[in-house]
Amino acid sequence: MKDDVVKVIIKFPGFFRVVRCQRGAKKWISFQWLNLRAPLEDIKKGHEAGIVEAENNGITTYLAETQHSKGQLRNEVTPWWSTFIPTLNKGGVNKIITIDKSEDNKGAALDRITRKDWTKNLSSGGIDYYSAKDKDSAIDLVD
Repeated sequence: MKDDVVKVIIKFPGFFRVVRCQRGAKKWISFQWLNLRAPLEDIKKGHEAGIVEAENNGITTYLAETQHSKGQLRNEVTPWWSTFIPTLNKGGVNKIITIDKSEDNKGAALDRITRKDWTKNLSSGGIDYYSAKDKDSAIDLVD
């Protein structure tokens, strides 16, 4: 069974789009990444739109589909996490699931370093973090 994109919330061509998805009773906000080098201002706008959509629709899970993405996050993104994460709780988001890149991806080692900072910020902000090997496994983790 495939998930349905219920609504495209916002798009940043060449970088990512944010969509509200549903599979059966499971609902989530998905960040479908193509290139992690998106400018910080676009990432901020995408997350703001995602949080509003989550709050308006009783959605508590974010899914970061990074498995097909290229590049690494820009340096200015990591420091922003500490101000961004508290806004997730206010919007009702309490879980983030990331679909991992494959081990043969050239950026995987650097992703793990970035992910360490990410998970540290999430846990200090009261957000549960899960990692999945593929989309079906990730959706199994959605409430």
